[in-house]
Amino acid sequence: MFCKNCGQAIEEGRAFCKNCGTPVGQSTGTAPDTPGFLPGGRPAAPGGYGAGWQPPLGPPPGRNRTGLIIGSVAAAVIVLAGLGIGLWLGLRGDDAGATDSTKVAASTTLSGPGTSGTGTTGSETTSSSDGAATTQTIPGLTTSTGGPGPTGTTDPVDVFVEWDIARENLVMEMDYEDGRIPELADEINSTAPNVPAWVRAELVDMAEILGTYRDNMAPLPVPPGYEDAHDWLTEAAGHMAGRIQATIDGIDVMAYTGTVGAATDAFNTGRAERDAYRAAMDEFYAALPPD
Repeated sequence: MFCKNCGQAIEEGRAFCKNCGTPVGQSTGTAPDTPGFLPGGRPAAPGGYGAGWQPPLGPPPGRNRTGLIIGSVAAAVIVLAGLGIGLWLGLRGDDAGATDSTKVAASTTLSGPGTSGTGTTGSETTSSSDGAATTQTIPGLTTSTGGPGPTGTTDPVDVFVEWDIARENLVMEMDYEDGRIPELADEINSTAPNVPAWVRAELVDMAEILGTYRDNMAPLPVPPGYEDAHDWLTEAAGHMAGRIQATIDGIDVMAYTGTVGAATDAFNTGRAERDAYRAAMDEFYAALPPD
Protein backbone atom coordinates (compact mmCIF):
# COMPACT_ATOMS: atom_id res chain seq x y z
CA MET A 1 0.00 0.00 0.00
CA PHE A 2 1.24 3.49 -0.83
CA CYS A 3 0.35 6.90 0.60
CA LYS A 4 -2.01 8.74 -1.71
CA ASN A 5 -0.38 12.04 -0.73
CA CYS A 6 3.39 11.42 -0.97
CA GLY A 7 3.63 7.95 -2.49
CA GLN A 8 5.59 6.47 0.42
CA ALA A 9 5.07 2.79 1.05
CA ILE A 10 2.82 2.16 4.06
CA GLU A 11 3.16 -0.97 6.10
CA GLU A 12 0.14 -3.07 6.70
CA GLY A 13 -1.86 -2.16 9.74
CA ARG A 14 -0.66 1.50 9.93
CA ALA A 15 -3.28 4.21 10.14
CA PHE A 16 -1.02 7.05 9.09
CA CYS A 17 1.79 7.59 6.62
CA LYS A 18 5.04 7.67 8.58
CA ASN A 19 6.54 10.01 6.00
CA CYS A 20 3.94 12.82 5.76
CA GLY A 21 1.38 11.86 8.42
CA THR A 22 -1.55 11.58 6.03
CA PRO A 23 -4.25 9.19 7.30
CA VAL A 24 -4.48 6.02 5.30
CA GLY A 25 -7.34 6.28 2.81
CA GLN A 26 -7.25 10.14 2.67
CA SER A 27 -5.48 12.49 0.30
CA THR A 28 -4.37 16.12 0.64
CA GLY A 29 -3.82 16.56 -3.09
CA THR A 30 -5.63 19.35 -4.83
CA ALA A 31 -6.05 17.87 -8.28
CA PRO A 32 -9.08 15.62 -8.94
CA ASP A 33 -8.76 12.02 -9.98
CA THR A 34 -8.87 12.85 -13.67
CA PRO A 35 -7.03 11.48 -16.64
CA GLY A 36 -3.41 12.50 -16.46
CA PHE A 37 -3.43 12.37 -12.63
CA LEU A 38 -2.85 9.47 -10.35
CA PRO A 39 -5.24 8.75 -7.53
CA GLY A 40 -4.68 11.37 -4.84
CA GLY A 41 -3.94 14.16 -7.32
CA ARG A 42 -0.30 13.42 -8.23
CA PRO A 43 0.44 14.03 -11.95
CA ALA A 44 1.18 11.10 -14.15
CA ALA A 45 4.53 10.72 -15.84
CA PRO A 46 4.76 11.80 -19.48
CA GLY A 47 3.71 9.12 -21.90
CA GLY A 48 0.82 7.85 -19.68
CA TYR A 49 2.88 6.74 -16.92
CA GLY A 50 0.92 3.62 -16.76
CA ALA A 51 0.90 0.35 -14.91
CA GLY A 52 4.67 0.17 -14.59
CA TRP A 53 4.81 3.39 -12.58
CA GLN A 54 6.24 3.20 -9.09
CA PRO A 55 5.84 6.03 -6.60
CA PRO A 56 9.05 7.79 -5.66
CA LEU A 57 10.64 6.63 -2.51
CA GLY A 58 10.84 9.07 0.40
CA PRO A 59 13.65 9.20 2.93
CA PRO A 60 14.77 5.85 4.27
CA PRO A 61 12.68 4.66 7.22
CA GLY A 62 13.74 6.04 10.56
CA ARG A 63 15.88 8.89 9.12
CA ASN A 64 15.12 12.51 9.84
CA ARG A 65 16.94 15.82 9.93
CA THR A 66 18.76 15.10 13.21
CA GLY A 67 21.85 13.81 11.45
CA LEU A 68 21.93 16.83 9.15
CA ILE A 69 21.66 19.21 12.08
CA ILE A 70 24.42 17.41 14.01
CA GLY A 71 26.69 17.53 10.98
CA SER A 72 26.08 21.26 10.47
CA VAL A 73 26.80 22.03 14.10
CA ALA A 74 30.00 19.99 14.03
CA ALA A 75 31.18 21.83 10.93
CA ALA A 76 30.44 25.20 12.54
CA VAL A 77 32.38 24.22 15.68
CA ILE A 78 35.39 23.22 13.60
CA VAL A 79 35.31 26.53 11.68
CA LEU A 80 35.01 28.61 14.85
CA ALA A 81 37.78 26.67 16.54
CA GLY A 82 40.04 27.34 13.59
CA LEU A 83 39.25 31.05 13.67
CA GLY A 84 39.89 31.19 17.44
CA ILE A 85 43.30 29.54 17.13
CA GLY A 86 44.26 31.87 14.29
CA LEU A 87 43.17 34.94 16.25
CA TRP A 88 45.08 33.79 19.35
CA LEU A 89 48.24 33.19 17.35
CA GLY A 90 47.88 36.59 15.67
CA LEU A 91 47.50 38.38 19.01
CA ARG A 92 50.18 36.35 20.74
CA GLY A 93 52.94 37.21 18.31
CA ASP A 94 56.44 36.67 19.61
CA ASP A 95 56.10 36.74 23.42
CA ALA A 96 59.84 36.79 23.93
CA GLY A 97 60.28 40.04 22.05
CA ALA A 98 56.87 41.63 22.35
CA THR A 99 56.83 45.20 23.63
CA ASP A 100 53.56 47.02 24.08
CA SER A 101 54.21 50.60 25.06
CA THR A 102 52.55 53.96 24.80
CA LYS A 103 54.36 57.24 25.02
CA VAL A 104 53.70 60.94 24.47
CA ALA A 105 55.83 62.55 21.83
CA ALA A 106 56.17 66.12 20.62
CA SER A 107 55.16 66.51 17.01
CA THR A 108 53.87 69.90 15.95
CA THR A 109 55.27 73.43 16.08
CA LEU A 110 52.71 76.09 16.86
CA SER A 111 52.74 79.27 14.83
CA GLY A 112 50.35 81.76 13.36
CA PRO A 113 48.30 84.77 14.46
CA GLY A 114 47.80 85.06 18.18
CA THR A 115 50.66 82.73 19.11
CA SER A 116 54.23 83.38 20.10
CA GLY A 117 57.26 81.23 20.72
CA THR A 118 57.03 77.51 19.99
CA GLY A 119 54.81 74.78 21.25
CA THR A 120 54.11 71.11 20.79
CA THR A 121 50.99 69.07 20.34
CA GLY A 122 51.01 65.75 22.16
CA SER A 123 50.94 62.55 20.12
CA GLU A 124 50.39 58.99 21.22
CA THR A 125 52.85 56.49 19.72
CA THR A 126 52.19 52.78 20.09
CA SER A 127 54.82 50.18 19.18
CA SER A 128 54.14 46.48 18.63
CA SER A 129 56.31 43.36 18.56
CA ASP A 130 57.04 43.69 14.84
CA GLY A 131 58.51 47.15 15.32
CA ALA A 132 55.68 49.00 13.63
CA ALA A 133 54.48 52.20 15.22
CA THR A 134 51.51 54.46 14.79
CA THR A 135 51.10 58.04 15.95
CA GLN A 136 47.82 59.63 16.98
CA THR A 137 47.31 63.26 17.94
CA ILE A 138 45.79 63.74 21.38
CA PRO A 139 43.51 66.83 21.34
CA GLY A 140 44.14 69.30 24.13
CA LEU A 141 47.56 67.88 25.13
CA THR A 142 49.88 70.83 24.59
CA THR A 143 52.99 72.25 26.10
CA SER A 144 54.43 75.70 25.61
CA THR A 145 57.76 77.38 26.07
CA GLY A 146 58.97 80.94 25.90
CA GLY A 147 61.59 80.09 23.28
CA PRO A 148 64.09 77.42 22.24
CA GLY A 149 65.18 74.92 24.83
CA PRO A 150 63.46 73.32 27.82
CA THR A 151 62.86 76.54 29.73
CA GLY A 152 59.23 77.35 30.49
CA THR A 153 57.15 80.11 31.95
CA THR A 154 56.25 80.67 35.60
CA ASP A 155 52.72 81.35 36.71
CA PRO A 156 52.57 85.00 37.92
CA VAL A 157 49.99 84.03 40.54
CA ASP A 158 52.34 81.45 42.08
CA VAL A 159 55.20 83.96 42.07
CA PHE A 160 53.13 86.53 43.96
CA VAL A 161 51.75 84.06 46.51
CA GLU A 162 55.17 82.69 47.40
CA TRP A 163 56.71 86.15 47.67
CA ASP A 164 53.77 87.51 49.67
CA ILE A 165 54.01 84.71 52.26
CA ALA A 166 57.72 85.38 52.77
CA ARG A 167 57.07 89.13 52.97
CA GLU A 168 54.39 88.69 55.61
CA ASN A 169 56.58 86.49 57.80
CA LEU A 170 59.43 88.99 57.66
CA VAL A 171 57.22 92.00 58.37
CA MET A 172 55.51 90.32 61.34
CA GLU A 173 58.83 89.34 62.89
CA MET A 174 60.24 92.86 62.54
CA ASP A 175 57.06 94.40 63.96
CA TYR A 176 57.42 92.16 67.01
CA GLU A 177 61.09 93.02 67.45
CA ASP A 178 60.43 96.75 67.06
CA GLY A 179 58.03 96.55 69.98
CA ARG A 180 60.09 94.16 72.12
CA ILE A 181 63.48 95.92 71.97
CA PRO A 182 62.28 99.02 73.92
CA GLU A 183 61.07 96.67 76.68
CA LEU A 184 64.50 95.03 76.79
CA ALA A 185 66.09 98.48 76.80
CA ASP A 186 64.25 99.30 80.03
CA GLU A 187 65.74 96.16 81.59
CA ILE A 188 69.20 97.13 80.34
CA ASN A 189 68.97 100.66 81.74
CA SER A 190 67.81 99.43 85.13
CA THR A 191 70.54 96.80 85.49
CA ALA A 192 73.55 98.32 83.64
CA PRO A 193 76.38 97.59 83.62
CA ASN A 194 75.49 94.09 84.85
CA VAL A 195 72.68 93.21 82.41
CA PRO A 196 71.04 89.78 83.00
CA ALA A 197 72.19 87.06 80.63
CA TRP A 198 68.66 86.29 79.48
CA VAL A 199 68.37 89.76 77.91
CA ARG A 200 71.34 89.13 75.67
CA ALA A 201 70.12 85.59 74.88
CA GLU A 202 66.75 86.93 73.77
CA LEU A 203 68.41 89.48 71.49
CA VAL A 204 70.51 86.71 69.94
CA ASP A 205 67.36 84.66 69.28
CA MET A 206 65.77 87.68 67.57
CA ALA A 207 68.79 88.06 65.29
CA GLU A 208 68.69 84.38 64.30
CA ILE A 209 64.97 84.37 63.52
CA LEU A 210 65.25 87.59 61.54
CA GLY A 211 68.14 86.12 59.56
CA THR A 212 66.07 83.01 58.70
CA TYR A 213 63.20 85.06 57.29
CA ARG A 214 65.61 87.25 55.31
CA ASP A 215 67.30 84.18 53.83
CA ASN A 216 63.95 82.64 52.88
CA MET A 217 62.92 85.73 50.96
CA ALA A 218 66.21 86.55 49.25
CA PRO A 219 66.10 83.98 46.37
CA LEU A 220 62.43 84.44 45.50
CA PRO A 221 61.48 86.13 42.21
CA VAL A 222 59.82 89.49 42.77
CA PRO A 223 56.31 89.86 41.34
CA PRO A 224 55.98 92.51 38.62
CA GLY A 225 55.14 95.89 40.14
CA TYR A 226 56.58 95.01 43.57
CA GLU A 227 60.23 95.71 42.85
CA ASP A 228 60.42 98.99 44.81
CA ALA A 229 58.51 97.60 47.77
CA HIS A 230 60.83 94.58 47.84
CA ASP A 231 63.92 96.79 47.90
CA TRP A 232 62.60 98.92 50.78
CA LEU A 233 61.65 95.83 52.78
CA THR A 234 65.12 94.36 52.29
CA GLU A 235 66.68 97.63 53.49
CA ALA A 236 64.40 97.74 56.54
CA ALA A 237 65.43 94.18 57.48
CA GLY A 238 69.09 95.21 57.29
CA HIS A 239 68.48 98.14 59.65
CA MET A 240 66.63 95.92 62.13
CA ALA A 241 69.53 93.47 62.14
CA GLY A 242 71.94 96.35 62.77
CA ARG A 243 69.80 97.65 65.63
CA ILE A 244 69.78 94.25 67.38
CA GLN A 245 73.53 93.80 66.93
CA ALA A 246 74.27 97.29 68.29
CA THR A 247 72.26 96.53 71.44
CA ILE A 248 74.14 93.23 71.94
CA ASP A 249 77.45 95.10 71.47
CA GLY A 250 76.48 97.63 74.15
CA ILE A 251 75.71 94.87 76.65
CA ASP A 252 79.02 93.12 75.88
CA VAL A 253 81.16 96.25 76.26
CA MET A 254 79.57 97.09 79.62
CA ALA A 255 80.21 93.54 80.82
CA TYR A 256 83.83 93.79 79.66
CA THR A 257 84.60 97.26 81.11
CA GLY A 258 82.18 97.35 84.00
CA THR A 259 81.09 100.89 83.07
CA VAL A 260 77.92 102.25 81.49
CA GLY A 261 79.68 104.95 79.51
CA ALA A 262 81.59 102.39 77.47
CA ALA A 263 78.32 101.38 75.73
CA THR A 264 77.33 104.89 74.61
CA ASP A 265 78.52 104.56 70.99
CA ALA A 266 76.89 101.15 70.57
CA PHE A 267 73.56 102.34 71.93
CA ASN A 268 73.67 105.48 69.74
CA THR A 269 74.20 103.22 66.71
CA GLY A 270 71.23 101.15 67.78
CA ARG A 271 68.99 104.23 67.96
CA ALA A 272 70.11 105.35 64.48
CA GLU A 273 69.34 101.92 63.07
CA ARG A 274 65.93 102.07 64.73
CA ASP A 275 65.06 105.34 63.02
CA ALA A 276 66.36 104.11 59.65
CA TYR A 277 64.31 100.92 60.02
CA ARG A 278 61.10 102.81 60.61
CA ALA A 279 61.73 105.18 57.72
CA ALA A 280 62.37 102.25 55.37
CA MET A 281 59.15 100.56 56.46
CA ASP A 282 57.22 103.75 55.67
CA GLU A 283 58.72 103.68 52.16
CA PHE A 284 57.87 99.99 51.85
CA TYR A 285 54.19 100.52 52.53
CA ALA A 286 54.08 103.52 50.22
CA ALA A 287 55.63 101.50 47.36
CA LEU A 288 53.11 98.64 47.54
CA PRO A 289 50.81 98.64 44.46
CA PRO A 290 47.19 99.43 45.24
CA ASP A 291 44.91 96.42 45.66
